[in-house]
Amino acid sequence: MALQGLPEMPIRGIHLRNVSITAERGVACTDAENITLDNVEILNRRGPVLSLLNSRAVSVDRLTYTAGAESVVRVQGTNNTAVIRHTDLKPARQDFDLSSGATRESLKVE
Repeated sequence: MALQGLPEMPIRGIHLRNVSITAERGVACTDAENITLDNVEILNRRGPVLSLLNSRAVSVDRLTYTAGAESVVRVQGTNNTAVIRHTDLKPARQDFDLSSGATRESLKVE
């Protein structure tokens, strides 16, 4: 599932609550702002559960996913911010996959 805006016009204000998503790949947010995933189950067959690229103010609360997932969150680039709450990161092979200048400071885990 892709939530994709443009660099000059990000997609904004998408809120998913109490949703189950089954897909080949997880959820990808690109050029997005003010995205909320609350009590969302993402059952993807490959790739990260959630990918962020130039996405700010992403809130993830009570995310569940398939055990053994490649990674919970892949973050690419330097312009991302996300808060992850009440989510068990242990069932995945890797909690975070950071690339293209992304740093752990862009993710807050509560």
